[in-house]
Amino acid sequence: MKKNRNNLYILTVVAGAIAGLIFGYLIFGTIAGQRVPLDAFFATSGGSLRAFANDVTGISEIRRNILLTGLAGALLGGVQGYFLTKNGKKRSSRKRK
Repeated sequence: MKKNRNNLYILTVVAGAIAGLIFGYLIFGTIAGQRVPLDAFFATSGGSLRAFANDVTGISEIRRNILLTGLAGALLGGVQGYFLTKNGKKRSSRKRK
């Protein structure tokens, strides 16, 4: 039973992080009314010219905001997972009449 609780906790944290990343992209992923392509966020800044372009266009700030939103989602998922596993523990320890 403990393994199921741990799996539930991990699942809620991962689901919260994914939901946070999607929510963050929907909020912060626009520049001048246009959605920024996802590959712009995953591309590493290999050179100083690309890093400069990311700073000028605001990609670095957008990436940071999206990642912070994902972190907040993971934290909320962790809190939810904690309460779900805590409540599940109480239910299973009750004696039935």
